[in-house]
Amino acid sequence: MSHSPSLDDRRDYDDAQRGFIAALTPGIIKNAKGEVVWNIDEYAFLEKDCPPTAHKHLWRQAQLIAKQGLFEIKPGIYQVRGLDLSNITIVEGEKGIVVIDPLISCECAAAALQLYQTHRGKGRPVTGLIYSHSHADHYMGAAGVLPEGWKNDGSIPIIAPEGFMESAISENILCGPSMMKRAVFMYGTAIPRSPTGQIGVGLGLGTSTGSTSLIPPNVLIKKTGEELVVDGVRIIFQMVPGTEAPAEMNFQFPDFGALLIAETATNCLHNIATLRGAEIRDAKAWSSYLDEAIVLFGETSDVVFGSHHWPTWGRKELITRLSEQRDLYGYLHDQTVRMMNLGMTGVEIAEKIQLPPALSRAWHCRGFYGSVSHNVKGIYQKYMTWFDGNPAHIWQYPPAEEGRRYVECMGGVDSLCDKAEQFLSKGDARFAATLLAHAVAGYPDHASSRLRDLLASAYENLGYGSENGTWRNFYLTGALELRTGRRVGQDTDWSTPGTHLSVEQWFDVIAVRLNSEKAAEASFTIDFDVTDVKKKWRLIVSNGVLTRRLLEAGGGDGFDLRLVLTRDQLGQILQETNQAPSPPAHIEETTTRRALWSRPLNNHQTLPQLCPPPAATTSSHDSSGAAPGEGPASAPTTSPTSPRFHRPILQSMPDTRQQSFDEIYGPPENFLEIEVRNPRTHGVGRHMYTDYEIVCRTNIPAFKLRQSTVRRRYSDFEYFRDILERESARVTIPPLPGKVFTNRFSDDVIEGRRAGLEKFLKIVVGHPLLQTGSKVLAAFVQDPNWDRNAW
Repeated sequence: MSHSPSLDDRRDYDDAQRGFIAALTPGIIKNAKGEVVWNIDEYAFLEKDCPPTAHKHLWRQAQLIAKQGLFEIKPGIYQVRGLDLSNITIVEGEKGIVVIDPLISCECAAAALQLYQTHRGKGRPVTGLIYSHSHADHYMGAAGVLPEGWKNDGSIPIIAPEGFMESAISENILCGPSMMKRAVFMYGTAIPRSPTGQIGVGLGLGTSTGSTSLIPPNVLIKKTGEELVVDGVRIIFQMVPGTEAPAEMNFQFPDFGALLIAETATNCLHNIATLRGAEIRDAKAWSSYLDEAIVLFGETSDVVFGSHHWPTWGRKELITRLSEQRDLYGYLHDQTVRMMNLGMTGVEIAEKIQLPPALSRAWHCRGFYGSVSHNVKGIYQKYMTWFDGNPAHIWQYPPAEEGRRYVECMGGVDSLCDKAEQFLSKGDARFAATLLAHAVAGYPDHASSRLRDLLASAYENLGYGSENGTWRNFYLTGALELRTGRRVGQDTDWSTPGTHLSVEQWFDVIAVRLNSEKAAEASFTIDFDVTDVKKKWRLIVSNGVLTRRLLEAGGGDGFDLRLVLTRDQLGQILQETNQAPSPPAHIEETTTRRALWSRPLNNHQTLPQLCPPPAATTSSHDSSGAAPGEGPASAPTTSPTSPRFHRPILQSMPDTRQQSFDEIYGPPENFLEIEVRNPRTHGVGRHMYTDYEIVCRTNIPAFKLRQSTVRRRYSDFEYFRDILERESARVTIPPLPGKVFTNRFSDDVIEGRRAGLEKFLKIVVGHPLLQTGSKVLAAFVQDPNWDRNAW
C-alpha cells in the first residue's frame, strides 16, 4: 500500500470551499498611494493542472490556499481567507464583532473587514480584538480594523497571551538583519508568481507589503481555563507557550462549539526549525499541548479552525485530526532522540526517518511548510548542538577556503563542471549542487557562466521537485541570483521597533553593534539616568565588549559621561538616522565627549563605532567580517544608498526564560511513570496463563501511593478496560493488544503483549479525565488485592 496521500481525496477541496459567501473582486489591495500591497489574482495560474515544474502535492496545497474570500464557519463565526499569509476571523457578539488575528498589513485587514461588512452589514462595530500569538502575521494589521481616532483606553479589549509584547519584539532586536534576508529566500518574495516560480509557501501564498502597526494588548491571558466574556461571546483559553510561538494560546467558543487552534495544528507539518532562522521549538511540548486541547475541548467542539488554512468539521474528524497532529510532532521528537541515542547524526536521521503510514497518508501531516528533514535536524541540534561528533567537522574551513581546495582536488573548475554535469544527467541534482556550490563559494567573483548556469539548473531541478514550499523558494531564489547576478535581499531594510523597546533592550542592541576590532583598546563608562523609568544604568566598554549594569540608588562616581534623559530621548539618540538631536539642557557632562550626541546609532545600513575618542562623523560598518550571503556567492554588505524596504519578520523566537534550580532538579509537578515488566507464566496445559508486573511511580494526588508494584494477567486487563468504558463515557478507551491463539506462550508473543499492555496503560493512566473521574484506575494500578469481581 502506498504511503502517499491520494490525489483522488477531495475532502480538503470541499472543506476549503464550505461556507463560501463572496470573494474580493478584483483580488488586489492597494495602499493610500495606490501601490499594490497584495495581489492574489497573480495566482490565477493555479487553477490549471499541475505542470512538470512543480510537485503535484505542493500544487494541490497551493490551489487550496488560493481559495480566497469571506466564509461562514458557523452562523456567527466568519473568516476571510486568502488576503494575506494568515486568516482573519470575525465572531459576532451582542453589539458588534470580535476580530481575531488581523493579518500583517493594515490595508489587508481593512479590506477583509470591509468584505465582511459588505455581506453581513456595516452596523457592527469592532468590540474586541484578539491576538492568538506573537507572530507578525497575526497582529500587525490591527490598526486597519480599529476605528479612526481610537485610543487604547480599554474601551475595546485587546486580548493576547501573557508575554506577547516581549515575544513580539524580541526577535527583531538582535537578529533581525540576518533573518530578514533569509525570509526573502524562504517566502520567495523576489521570484515571479508562476508555474516556474513562487507558488506559495505551504502555510499561505505569501506576505503582504502594506503598512504595519504594533498595538499593545490591554488584557493578558495567563492560565489555561481562564474564561472571558467579550461583547456577550464566551471564550475559554488554553495557554500553549513555546509551541509554534513563545507566546501563544488556543481558545474555544463554547456557545458555538467551535475551537480556534491558533497555529498549533495546521493543514500541513509546521516548523520545529525554520529555514529563516529562529531558536528551535519544543516538539515534545507541542505534542503535549495538542493532547491537552483534545482533552479540554474535543468532546464539546464540532469544528476546529486556525489562523491559517481551512476548518475541519465534525467531532470525530476534529479529534482524529488533532490526534494525528499530536502524534506527528511527538513522533518526530521521540524517534529523533531514539536514533540519536543509537549513534546517528542529525543528517543521517533526517535521511532515514519515515513517518508511520497513517500519518504519511494524511494530507495535513505533509511537509508543505515545515519538513520532516529539516525539523529532525532541528530537534537534533536542540539537544546535541551543531556538532555531529565527527572529529573532521570540529575545525572545518569556511566555504570559500574549502571551495578552493575542492576545486583543486577536482582538477579545476572545468573538470568539476564536467563531473557535476554527469551527476545532473543521472538525476542526482543534490550532489551536483554540492560540487558546484564549492566552486562558486571558492571563486565567487570569477565564476564562469557555465558554472553559474549549471548550479542554477541544479537548484531549479531541486526546487521543481520539492514538496516543501519553503525549499522550493530557497532553491529558485538561489537560481535567480546565479542567472541574473542580482543580490537578493540587499534591498530589504530592518528597523528596530524602538517605540516599544525597554531600556535594557536598547542597550542590548548597542552591544551587538559594537565594532569589537575598533573598540578593542577602548575603556570608558557612560551612566544613564532614565528619569521616567526611575532607574539608572552604567554602560562599560572594555576589551571590545559593552556591558550594561543596573545601578543602585546614587550610582556613585567613576563614570566618563553622565546622561540624564527619558526613555524616548534615549531611543531618539540611538535610532536617529538623519541628524543628531540637540543635547537636552539638563545633561551633566564631566568629560568633553559631547560628540557622542553628534554620532547617532544608525539602525539601518551602518553600524556604530562606539569607541573614544568619538569621531565627528558617523562611521560606517566594516564589511570585511560580513558573513557569506545565503546564495552560493557571498553577498556584499548593504550600502548606505541601498533602497529601504521595511517588512516585519513573521515569526518570533521561543521563550528563553531561565529555569530555576528547583525547576531543573526538583520533582516535576505531575510526575508519572508506568512500566509493565517481568512476565511470568504459571500452570500447565489448559490452565496456563501469563501475568505481568505493573510498576507505578507518581506524585499525582489521584494515586494514593507514590510507588507501587502489582501483578495482573491479560484477563484482568480485559475486565479493567470494560469497567473504564462503563465509567467514562466521555473518554475513548484504546484497545488492548489482540488475543493470540497459537504459540501464545512463546517469548516473542509474550514480549509483544507486554509492550502492548504497557502502551495501553500509559495512555489510560496518563489521561487527566480518567485520573480524576475513574474509581477503578488507581485501584487496578496500585492495589495488590484488587478483585475484578468486586467491580
